[in-house]
Amino acid sequence: MYAAGSNHSWRSGVLRSVTATSVPDERVLIQGPESLWSIELTAERHRAIALGLALSVGLFVVCAIAYALATPFGQAPDERSHFGYVQLIAQHFQLPVTSPERQQPPLYYVIAAVIYRLTGSIGALQALSIACGAATVMVTGLCARELWPRNPIRWVLASLLAAALPQFQFISASVSNDALSVLAAAIVTFLMIRVIVRPPSARLPWAIGLAFAMVLLAKETDYFLILVVLVTLFRFWPRRRWLRALVPMIGIPAMLAGWWFVRNLATFGRLLPPLTPLYTNSPLKLTDPSLAHDWWSMTFKSFFALFGNMSTLVPADGNLLVYRLLQGAAALIVVLGVMVAARRWGSWPAGARWLAGACLAVPTVALAQ
Repeated sequence: MYAAGSNHSWRSGVLRSVTATSVPDERVLIQGPESLWSIELTAERHRAIALGLALSVGLFVVCAIAYALATPFGQAPDERSHFGYVQLIAQHFQLPVTSPERQQPPLYYVIAAVIYRLTGSIGALQALSIACGAATVMVTGLCARELWPRNPIRWVLASLLAAALPQFQFISASVSNDALSVLAAAIVTFLMIRVIVRPPSARLPWAIGLAFAMVLLAKETDYFLILVVLVTLFRFWPRRRWLRALVPMIGIPAMLAGWWFVRNLATFGRLLPPLTPLYTNSPLKLTDPSLAHDWWSMTFKSFFALFGNMSTLVPADGNLLVYRLLQGAAALIVVLGVMVAARRWGSWPAGARWLAGACLAVPTVALAQ
């Protein structure tokens, strides 16, 4: 039985899995062992979709490499302090206690330190970030596949939208834990969607547990997503399933990431290291209502395209027309989306309403941090 009877029609209309990329026959059947229906793609269309996803990743990689080559080292946000964290681990096998970025969990820096110790190359560290960004583009496509299983074109469009975001390309070309943090958030979002659109499975809690461990060791700003997934699980899975699911979802993060919090308690007397802001007067911090306009302006620009150390606009002459057009387009999309949701809310199944609410709540919480 499902957690709620109204979810049956929502789940029954969802694609369960995609077959391997090989095409042994003329047609590729997309279905899973628990599918209540299936769809067919011609081999030609299957190859076209795969090509579209590959081109999305390729576009991202090419643009990110261009940013890496064009941007002098240290001109991406906090890049030198991130690199200092990497050097500390690579050269002294220590985590930072008093240096900048000490509040950052260590997963990215440990991986980067191994690469840096083997290569001694900053370019190799940038390649690590680019690889994380490319993986995020793919996971975005997978999210779209779960949401719109009968519309493969949307899989490609979703991945292309992520790949074409200039700020994402730029940040993913730098020495920073941001690319890994975005990847971790994308993976957790993908698993949350699966909780909603697929029947309970024995393997999914183990994948969620691994994703939780990744989030805990990636960046603090991703932590709230753990709560979102847990609430979603409790809402859509029957109690007899989620009680057992909690074992791997708690046990795996405790085993893989628990040491980080024990270390923090021993070192700082608290679960999380104290924050040492590099910029105490940053307009990205909404510390007073009078700063709301500056905060929104800087936040919006830094989401789409704000290069260098948050100082280089598009175009560089300071003309804000591009940003105003983008703000207008974004506002129009939001208004239309809210209008459509309000009109169709009553006819949507519980899963669709939950996802629509998450589309509003998650970005709001992320911006508020």
